[in-house]
Amino acid sequence: MLKSWSSRTQAVKVDGHTLTTAAVVATSRYAASIRLDDCNGVKERVDKSRKVVVDKVESGASIYGLSTGFGGSGESVFLSPSVNS
Repeated sequence: MLKSWSSRTQAVKVDGHTLTTAAVVATSRYAASIRLDDCNGVKERVDKSRKVVVDKVESGASIYGLSTGFGGSGESVFLSPSVNS
């Protein structure tokens, strides 16, 4: 499967249930394309999750990995994390 993703013959499908480590590797290392599944309200769930993050950032809340570093730099704080459309 990694081969078909890395050769860009198949897009990685994001549906909220079937994402694998191999699919993440294909997108991050081999620039495999990503397709948001259009069934079962996936886009609505993504939009709802994004709104939670945007609301937290706008409220000034500290969010691990977004307004802070992660891992060994987890205590570093970024004053203005970017929330682009």
